[in-house]
Amino acid sequence: MEDKPPKSPMMTDKAGIPLDVAQLQEQLEEALKAQKQLQRQLDASRPTGPEKPKCYFLETIPIEVRNHIYEYLLVNPDLCSPAIFPASPYHEQVDRYYLSPSILGTCRQINDEATPILYERNTFIVGFNRDGSSPSPISRINGKISFYTDLFRRPGFEKVKHWKVIISANEKVLSDNEEEGFEDPIYNFVTFCRAMSDNVPRSLKVWIMPKGYSWVPEPEFRRYYDVTKVLQPLSLLRNISEIHLGELPIDELPAFRPMLPQSTTSPHDFPAHWLENMKALVKSDKPLARVWKMYQKLLNYAQSFERNHQFRENMKPVWSRGAWYAKCKAEDDSWSWRIWNRELEGLSQPENPFFLSPAHPVEEGLLLGSVGSEENDIEPFLNARATVLGYLEPQYQRIANASLQLVEFVKAEKKPNGALFDTSRVEFQNYTIETLCTRALLLLEDYAQSFRLSSILANGDLKITGSGTFFQLFKLAVNNMDKQYLVIRKARKELFDCDDDAYERVIDPEPWKCDEMVKWELEEPDMKPEYLRR
Repeated sequence: MEDKPPKSPMMTDKAGIPLDVAQLQEQLEEALKAQKQLQRQLDASRPTGPEKPKCYFLETIPIEVRNHIYEYLLVNPDLCSPAIFPASPYHEQVDRYYLSPSILGTCRQINDEATPILYERNTFIVGFNRDGSSPSPISRINGKISFYTDLFRRPGFEKVKHWKVIISANEKVLSDNEEEGFEDPIYNFVTFCRAMSDNVPRSLKVWIMPKGYSWVPEPEFRRYYDVTKVLQPLSLLRNISEIHLGELPIDELPAFRPMLPQSTTSPHDFPAHWLENMKALVKSDKPLARVWKMYQKLLNYAQSFERNHQFRENMKPVWSRGAWYAKCKAEDDSWSWRIWNRELEGLSQPENPFFLSPAHPVEEGLLLGSVGSEENDIEPFLNARATVLGYLEPQYQRIANASLQLVEFVKAEKKPNGALFDTSRVEFQNYTIETLCTRALLLLEDYAQSFRLSSILANGDLKITGSGTFFQLFKLAVNNMDKQYLVIRKARKELFDCDDDAYERVIDPEPWKCDEMVKWELEEPDMKPEYLRR
């Protein structure tokens, strides 16, 4: 006879009468209510702290109303008015905008809500003149317009979504003793467009100053650059939804100085086909080779090989110097180039020997590469970069090999029984301390020679006068050169960071290498069998 499974016990009340499911559910709800009541009584009996203050602005005012308040505090049409430019007899300069940006520092939530109002619902004006000034409300310092400042480094530049640009096309008339220069675009406008290519606005209005007008007294200005040359930096921009190009409207001219009678001037020539092509390019998502960034990586790499601070800074060409050098080279006018270079460096500084005619291959490559950087032309830059890297590569390999040889020596002696930790026991080994110091000195000289810095060892501090003193100075010298080697390695790894995949990497950046300073305080493990150890 099969055993039947036992029946589950039936729920009953106190009198033993069976209960159904509905009754059980009702009893459960009553028990939960009783538990909540007890919890409330327990909470009420506990001491209470100060009540958290309530923010009526954020918790009671709808976001739509708050946005109107932010607009009242943070939006002003004067931010795009030419009246911010220097005062003249024709207008009074605006130096106050009656905004309340301090509200952005109230709390994080208000900052998140109000910041887009300030930077996305205002249009900011900026002017670019031949004297290098670029006045704009975004570059205010101590309540005044700052003219000579890197605009794109100012806080908030990358958040601005609407720009209005006014550019002067005036060309300075050269005196009789000045040489003819190049029609380079306004440097600050190029810098502005480069920075804006990484922080794309929604709208951009670019107006050319009419002939005969300026915002600074420039009586010598009588000639004008071609409009297409002045506006060429706009080719660095992409994905801008709204773009306007043209001559400054007549209703905004009272803010500027009339340098010539209006009847004697004529409008700028704006080629219609060129303007349409430029607008289409700025609105498109056509790939853009950022040659100026690629050039900066190359410059950083070339500078990392130079220890002299002044020469290292001089390796960066000033604007249009590369074009001038290319012209002198094409005309075989080395004397003119040498004199012009000395005048640029200043009489108070020693002449840079790497810029003497003919220029050093690295300096020459950087000069010619800067032409491609300024014009954002990839072909001349790639040719110049190949020249610079081709010259520097053998020196880099010498430095890397000398460093490897020195590291192997250090690893062998950076052990408990090695000379770098216990010089007293070296005398009892198979070779004398003089032999060991001589080997260390030769390796150190090879390392220094690979940098072409004989001055590191020329002071005579590393003569063998005692193992303790020698190895102490040995460590200092190694650290000195390793620091520069690590700077070279860092710049080498970043050399092609801004390249597209289509461009050939003429050298191996060796990103797999582990770069670090020697940790002298740590002992290297001895992996030899016990009977082979010292």
